[in-house]
Amino acid sequence: MGLLSNSAAVIIGAMIIAPLMLPIRGLAFGALQADITLFRKGIIAVAVGTGLAVAIAFTLGLLVGLPSYGSEVLARSRPTLLDLGIAVAAGGISGYAKIETKISGSLAGTAIAVALMPPICVIGLGLAQGNWSLSFGATLLYLTNLLGIALSCMVTFLVAGYTSMARARQPLIWTMALTAILLIPLGVSFARLVRQAQLESSLRRALLNRTVTFGRLQLLNIGLIFDF
Repeated sequence: MGLLSNSAAVIIGAMIIAPLMLPIRGLAFGALQADITLFRKGIIAVAVGTGLAVAIAFTLGLLVGLPSYGSEVLARSRPTLLDLGIAVAAGGISGYAKIETKISGSLAGTAIAVALMPPICVIGLGLAQGNWSLSFGATLLYLTNLLGIALSCMVTFLVAGYTSMARARQPLIWTMALTAILLIPLGVSFARLVRQAQLESSLRRALLNRTVTFGRLQLLNIGLIFDF
């Protein structure tokens, strides 16, 4: 509902509730310990939670029937390498906060930093509109956050001594390989982001310094739309 109303305050408040964070940490720990039962429970919890969230968002999207979505929805459909970096950092803090009770208060902050529910909901909203590009971008962001959190939690648990390197090697390699696949689309998106920033900067300088029209005016904002 926060995404539909384009309310950043509601979305940020809802991010504190992170129902998928614990299952992801569970499957990461289960993979490291070769605990099939824990790993299976984590996978099932993540899959069921994801499916429910997509279904609810899809239903709400159909019921509300907005012709177009706001900036908060669109922002979840353009992941870059920066989002992967955020997921890895926040996931590592989340994993450490779980095993170190003294900093458990940071869990809410990491849940907000690398929220999983908004991109999942955007997947459903995109499907409700038949907007496959929107759903694909949100799916890419969701997988980026999921794999980033899982990978950094594994490394954190390994460094903390909860498992041996010999046991952790194979699950780490698999997780790193899956994460590496995402580097291609995320790298392309990051290159577009850098290009857009460079074009905006050049355009701003040209308008302010080389034109009579903007010579005595203040330029407040520039928006560029790319069609790839």
